[in-house]
Amino acid sequence: MEEQPRKRILYHWFNQYLSDTYPEGRVINNGGVEVFFAHNLETAEKLLRQGSYDLIAAHTGDPPGGIEFAREARKRYPQVLIIGLQGGTNYLRDIVIKGLGEDNPFDDVITRTAIGEQAITRNIRNLIQILEKIESHQKAAGVT
Repeated sequence: MEEQPRKRILYHWFNQYLSDTYPEGRVINNGGVEVFFAHNLETAEKLLRQGSYDLIAAHTGDPPGGIEFAREARKRYPQVLIIGLQGGTNYLRDIVIKGLGEDNPFDDVITRTAIGEQAITRNIRNLIQILEKIESHQKAAGVT
């Protein structure tokens, strides 16, 4: 039986308080999905150069740089889904998307209302569901 290729997510989120749970460069496996963590732009850019990803999640808030990172990722890998991560509410999500205008590198923005491990876990679960939906649609359309 042929082994299914693993899906890979690059997860960039600046949060020094989560570095014990999700240290720089840590890879977690979740149902055939590998999630690579970066807490700063230097690590995110390094991981981007070192591998290929099915989805990139980039922090859009402070400190600045996540939007520029997403733009660079979009230039390098136009076919990869890029999701923004934004603290706060859907109102902030709309500001991020509308404020970037045509230079918006994101396919969508996920907001979160809490800080901490549960929010990161929820975001990862949401990203994996996005990948599963894409894969399901591709199979239905006969695209592999």
